[in-house]
Amino acid sequence: MGGLEGEPEVRAELLLQPAVLDLGEAEPGAVLTGELELSNPGTVALRLDAPAWSGSSAFSLLDELEGVELGPGEERTLVVAYTPSDLEQEAVLRLSSADLPEGEEVRSTLQGRALVPRLSFEPDPVEFGGVVLGCDARQQLDLVNTGSAPLSVDSLVLQGSTFALLERPELPLSLEPGERASLELGFTPLAYDPAEELLWAGSDDPAGARSTSVAGEGTDAARIEELFRQPDGPWEQVDFIFYIDQSGSMDDNRRKLSEQSVAFLDHLAELDLDWQIGVVTRSHGCANAVLSREAGHTAADFSGVLKGPFDSTTEKGLYIMEQATAETEEGGCNEGLLREEGRAALVFVSDEPDQSPETWDTHLLQILGHAPGAMIAAIVGELPEGCTGAEPGIGYAEAAIATGGMLLSICEDEWSSYLEDFSDLVSQEPSGTFLLGYEPEPDSLEVSLDGVEWTSGWTYDAALNAVIFDEGAWPPGGAEVGLSYVALDFCD
Repeated sequence: MGGLEGEPEVRAELLLQPAVLDLGEAEPGAVLTGELELSNPGTVALRLDAPAWSGSSAFSLLDELEGVELGPGEERTLVVAYTPSDLEQEAVLRLSSADLPEGEEVRSTLQGRALVPRLSFEPDPVEFGGVVLGCDARQQLDLVNTGSAPLSVDSLVLQGSTFALLERPELPLSLEPGERASLELGFTPLAYDPAEELLWAGSDDPAGARSTSVAGEGTDAARIEELFRQPDGPWEQVDFIFYIDQSGSMDDNRRKLSEQSVAFLDHLAELDLDWQIGVVTRSHGCANAVLSREAGHTAADFSGVLKGPFDSTTEKGLYIMEQATAETEEGGCNEGLLREEGRAALVFVSDEPDQSPETWDTHLLQILGHAPGAMIAAIVGELPEGCTGAEPGIGYAEAAIATGGMLLSICEDEWSSYLEDFSDLVSQEPSGTFLLGYEPEPDSLEVSLDGVEWTSGWTYDAALNAVIFDEGAWPPGGAEVGLSYVALDFCD
């Protein structure tokens, strides 16, 4: 009830501080104490109800409070005790009074920690998933001390015979807080049924022995998918034009290309190709440099021209390539870069979509008008959504596909075979024989050309372990040959 105007309000109040009290950490069984300050800042006395608790029972109040009267302005120090028993413990103390408005209470959160070891498994559970019947699979399991005191592991027991404990640390094993030890589990399924067993570890963790589930199941051999590109040669002369996006985000990608330069030029030497390489980065299309086998240029020369001058059109790759091929005509700044007896191989490297002024097919028609039969490799962001660090290579991807070339992900960590495979594609002689990586179950073998199943015109030769196309039925140059089959003896 309020007083007259100008007089203080007549009411009881209750205040408990601090709102959070951390009592620290200690060995199990020790007793830690702390203090809370309880006060009545109101204008009338109140009588306390019995304290209410929630959370861990490791905390207690050493003062008897039920029925205690707290006068106006009176303060009282409360002593709380904590007996540590687990890694992290918490309780909430709530105090109320019938003299307060209904439902009104004060509370304080009490926290503490026991210095105890804790055994954890990583991963938990252990999932082998599907494993081909008769094949061996292995998984690493770590024993980790996630506690706050040294841990001693004295036993490891795998219940069952489906899974195997292949490697284990010597017992007893001591682990400091945060330390881990590895063991290896094996699984060789002999049946299709799902299997699950428990691995138990005994230790001085206060919670006692702990276990984790180990599970897996036997499966049929997965289908093997192998893809080949039919070469489009033979060519003795190959003329490469590289367009390389010069924007700042491309630094790592230019480094990857530079790291592959030695392997690339070594492969050209193995193919005995008479090669030329031009690098273009600006709107006029004039090559920053032209390298050639005849001039004795090396991988260092190629690496040195990957970063060059650029202008505002640096992300308009198809437009720049259109200008570059146009300038190969007589009198142009790139005259002689594309030879009459040579094969044109165009490479685009960018982490952005093409931003040329016209549609990709419009620019491609102009490019092919100056470089008939050119094949394109696009090292760009994956379609349709791109990949980490790169947007989808829209425009470049379509141009590569349209010329029977190669679409390659710029986001892969390793580019070790990109330029070598492209060199094979544009220079080597077509073949009618495609070797399989594993021996197939003959009835499972499926052949496709550019994604379309091919049910005739080929046979499987068991002696060569190869698919052989009939004379006159060879896949055309640039075609993607897909071989799909179930392996007779295949283990992941």
